[in-house]
Amino acid sequence: MFCSKCAYELPAVAKFCVRCGSRVESSSQGQLTQTETLPSAIQFSTWESKKTEFLDGDVAPINAYATRDRFVVPRDCVLPNRCVKCSNLPTDPWLRKTFSWHHPALYILLLSPILYVIVALIVRKRIALSIPLCDAHKSIRKERLGIASVLLIACIPLPIAIAVYVGNDAAAGLALVLGLALFVVGLIFLESASPLKATRIGSTSAEFKGACGDFLQAIGSNPPLSIK
Repeated sequence: MFCSKCAYELPAVAKFCVRCGSRVESSSQGQLTQTETLPSAIQFSTWESKKTEFLDGDVAPINAYATRDRFVVPRDCVLPNRCVKCSNLPTDPWLRKTFSWHHPALYILLLSPILYVIVALIVRKRIALSIPLCDAHKSIRKERLGIASVLLIACIPLPIAIAVYVGNDAAAGLALVLGLALFVVGLIFLESASPLKATRIGSTSAEFKGACGDFLQAIGSNPPLSIK
């Protein structure tokens, strides 16, 4: 049956139209006819006016989402139960790691390393993230950390020992070059041990790269429902 005022379809037991609020009664022809209208203060709202409306202007996505070869992690987000490097089942406990980030323009301050360190410590942004990893990629990370530790520890005493043992200026120069090489390679292994790299950290979300394609596909490429 239909309301005679707005033609909205209603069940036979309806006493008021849910669209316009008119009081209705059943006629002998099976149509609903208007007899009186409720006061405007208590009329039923239309379906459009019943839609939920968020009044907070901050954007707060519910889950992580992929964008190109990276993914965005909102505040308080939990990553899917997949290894970020191979998308296999991860093992507990997940790797808990704190990431730091600052705008790449600050690297120009490396002309004065001390100034760069001071400014970077002041303006950097940080995020703690639980990263799911399988046993295989946990082992790879542990191996790279071990190599990095050996190289960084040896980069000073080993060249000094070589220079003292040989005892000439040429050996001292080669020892210095060896020390710098050990230090740089150690930093490379230390950097590669991290399964993810932060490419941006904001106040409500952070962006990372380094996850495999299957993991990004599992997250989904579209931003989730947000509060607007």
